Amino acid sequence: MTALKESILQELKKLNEEQLQKVADYIAFLKFQAAIANSQEKRSQSAVASPGWKLRRIPENYRKPSISPEEKAKQEAEKQERYQQGRSIFERVRPELINDHYNWYININLENGEYFIEQDYMVMFQKLCKNPQPTKTVTFRLNETGNCGTI
Repeated sequence: MTALKESILQELKKLNEEQLQKVADYIAFLKFQAAIANSQEKRSQSAVASPGWKLRRIPENYRKPSISPEEKAKQEAEKQERYQQGRSIFERVRPELINDHYNWYININLENGEYFIEQDYMVMFQKLCKNPQPTKTVTFRLNETGNCGTI
C-alpha cells in the first residue's frame, strides 16, 4: 500500500459519521465523473472510427470572434447604462401600474420612453418580434423588485 493510501486511511479513522458521509458522497461523485468521461471517450472514438465520418474544422465565418477586454468592458458599460435608463422609467411608472397589473411584464422602449405591459411573457415577446424597427428595450416585472423570475 502506498504512503498516500496509508495517510488517507489514518485520516478516515478520525472522522465522524457526518464527515464520512461527505467523503462517501465525494467518492460517488468521482465515480460518476469517471463514468461520464469514459462514455464520452468511447463515443468520440466510435465517431472517429465510423466510416463516413470526417473530422472537419469549423469555417472561419462561423466562428465567434473573440472580444478584447476593452470591448467587453465597453459592452458591459453600455448594458449597465441601458439598464439604468430603463430602471428610471420603470420606477416612475410602477406605482400607477402595480396595483392593477401585479406581476405583469413591462417592456420599455429606451429611445422614446414608451412602454407596454402584458400578462404573458410569450405574448410580449411575439409583439416585440413583430416590430419592424429594431429598438433598444428592457423588460421588467411589475412587482416590488422588478425582477422577472427567481434566482
